[in-house]
Amino acid sequence: MTRNLLIISILVVLVLFLAILELALGSVRIPVADVLGVLTGSDGSQASFRTIILDSRLPRMLTAILAGSGLAMSGLLMQTYFRNPLAGPSVLGISSGASLGVSLLVLMAGGVGFMYKFAGVGGNLAVAVAAGLGAFGSLALIIWVARRMRSAVTLLIFGLMLGYITSAVIIVLQKGATPGALQAFVFWGMGSFSNTIGTSLTILG
Repeated sequence: MTRNLLIISILVVLVLFLAILELALGSVRIPVADVLGVLTGSDGSQASFRTIILDSRLPRMLTAILAGSGLAMSGLLMQTYFRNPLAGPSVLGISSGASLGVSLLVLMAGGVGFMYKFAGVGGNLAVAVAAGLGAFGSLALIIWVARRMRSAVTLLIFGLMLGYITSAVIIVLQKGATPGALQAFVFWGMGSFSNTIGTSLTILG
């Protein structure tokens, strides 16, 4: 127990250290003292530093921490359920379902423009809704199958099969997509926190 507590303490300190570095480093380097001043609310830091940290870097840092924590928790749940340390958060095809939802939004003709207007707060919400619906659809199908197949191995095989099917559908959609839509989807699949703002953090929460 003491060893586990020590490891957790070291990881927490490491995360805090990297978080401070993320707030300080970038195209505009901010002294650590000014970073701490902005976070504690002191008046000694420059207004430009406050804007950069609070409007750009802090939401990006918090979003990265929350997303990483969610992936780690999902991986832990999968490893516990399947009793396999190699099981990851994508083994049941839920992440593939999220990708399918986004591909239907981005790659199908007219989908992007319609969803952007419908969302009203920009493309981040549209993409989040599409990914959430796709993941929920896959999760609902997995739950339906799990109630009828008690074997974890069978459920794992079904999840892998679901992932392959959704990947095949995405490839078909990519084949008929416009170059601009295809580029946007590929960039989304790579993942990036560079354009993260406060609204993105709110949507994630």
